[in-house]
Amino acid sequence: MKLEELSILAEEARYEAAVKIIMETKEVFVLSDNGGMVTMGTDSDETSIIPFFPSAEAAKTVAIGDWKDCKPESFPLDELLEYILPELIEDKQLVSLFPTVGDDGLIVDAGDLLADLEE
Repeated sequence: MKLEELSILAEEARYEAAVKIIMETKEVFVLSDNGGMVTMGTDSDETSIIPFFPSAEAAKTVAIGDWKDCKPESFPLDELLEYILPELIEDKQLVSLFPTVGDDGLIVDAGDLLADLEE
């Protein structure tokens, strides 16, 4: 499925497709600026939300506005599973998988994404 087709899927379907892509490619992407991974803001409890993407192209589509100077950065799946997500779990962070310009994507606890990627 092409990026344009994936981008118009509903949140849950886009999340499931992104998990599948990440499992197949063994790679995940974030948007980074000079300070590290960008966040999408916070939820009602002031918890930061970290966006993850299944490809550099998907990440580039939201690199506009405040994120216009951000660049996609890739991480191997193993690093995500062994270091990044456990650290986010410890810090009680939320993640969004495959947000688009018009949709924040499915926002879940970092532990939920870890569990989905380990299935």
